[in-house]
Amino acid sequence: MATSRGVGAVALFALGALALASPAWGQEEQQPPGAPATADSVSDIQPPSFWEGGGVRIGEDTVLHPNVSLTGSYQSNVFFQDSKDGPDGPISSPLLRIGVGASWASLTPARMEIEAPASSPAPQRISFHLDLGLEWDEYLSGNSDVTRQDDLGIQFLGDVKFNPEGQLYLDLSDGFVRNVTPGQSLREDADRDRNELRATLHWKPGGGALDMFLGYQFVVDVFENSILDYDNRISHQGTVGAIWQWLPHTALTLQASLGSVSPSNGILKSDSTPFRVTLTASSLLTPVIGAILMGGYGNGFYSSGENVSTWLATAELRYALGPTLRTAIGYSHDFADALIGNFYIDHTLYARATAQFGERWQARVKGEVRFRSYGGIHDTPSIGLVFCGDASCGKFRDDTLPRLEVGTDYALTPWLILGASYILQNDTTDFFVQSTNMAARDYGAFTWQEFDLRLVAKW
Repeated sequence: MATSRGVGAVALFALGALALASPAWGQEEQQPPGAPATADSVSDIQPPSFWEGGGVRIGEDTVLHPNVSLTGSYQSNVFFQDSKDGPDGPISSPLLRIGVGASWASLTPARMEIEAPASSPAPQRISFHLDLGLEWDEYLSGNSDVTRQDDLGIQFLGDVKFNPEGQLYLDLSDGFVRNVTPGQSLREDADRDRNELRATLHWKPGGGALDMFLGYQFVVDVFENSILDYDNRISHQGTVGAIWQWLPHTALTLQASLGSVSPSNGILKSDSTPFRVTLTASSLLTPVIGAILMGGYGNGFYSSGENVSTWLATAELRYALGPTLRTAIGYSHDFADALIGNFYIDHTLYARATAQFGERWQARVKGEVRFRSYGGIHDTPSIGLVFCGDASCGKFRDDTLPRLEVGTDYALTPWLILGASYILQNDTTDFFVQSTNMAARDYGAFTWQEFDLRLVAKW
């Protein structure tokens, strides 16, 4: 075990790795037949519906889908270390993941129509979808520092809609994730528990061309390691907005939000009242080309230290090469509350593609480069840490963060899927953390790779 490292210092660097796990793009749901045409009409190809079995019917209107998975992985840098970090630099290890889970949901109108095409089912009053997943991580290493990272990841996602087919409907959702992440240290980890509760009220008057919504979000974010507990936080956010199907192929969304972020230690981490207002246009320019443009303004309103006041933007172009290949390229500019300092600002360039080969085989690739700058960084002498942006120990941090994901899935049977993937993450930065007695230094730069081979059964 390293004895020259600052107490808990490098655990902070794993927080940057956690941020990298959130890509700049999202997987949009495919639009139902008859829905207005926007850029969502050429969104990413979704997995075929038969890649999940018929499930176990519970009553007449709900179905349960159990699943199990077995994944063999190899990580090139378990602790996200730089080659200059002592005593050994990056440490690699094989990894075995065993997962079990289940999905319980009300039957969709499309499935009810398939199963009983001659009948006319009554409009749904309540629809729901619940997902629970447990995954055990087992490092196959002779290094005791590595095997101490064996742990259980947990994920729960639940969504309930009341009167989903009506003009006025309520959407309630809750998500809990226990994220198992070794810290950038041999003695600390960055295991993190996050629960996010949302409530959104939608009103679609007339023919549904206008969707007005009012939402509330409550987030509890906790780090299990005591050295990081000053970054624990509780957040509230209110949102108001409207979606207008302005033209046959264009939807406009105007949205504003105001939040409150309260950290557990107001001396080491400033609280804030983030505000955002954005206008987004999603348009199908031709049957195979879609575009998304977003512009807006954001302000962190931090109570102490440096504040952020900046423009927000997204520009994405999508292109569908027939029904079997979807591509997209884009740029985004945004800010977020940071775990080191007050905030960070990202300039992100990204691209992605998904392809379907025949009925059973899919492939995907995603790549991005983030140019990230932090603000509001200050030393925390009460826990023995000095933050340095360069050799002169300036209070700044600038990172370049490329990420690449490549994956493929093949359905051996309609319920048994064989998959493989590769992920590359890199953080290029001069930033480092030093103990107040100058006896230890931990660098923020790292290169991390993971290779996965998995078998998933979904019934």
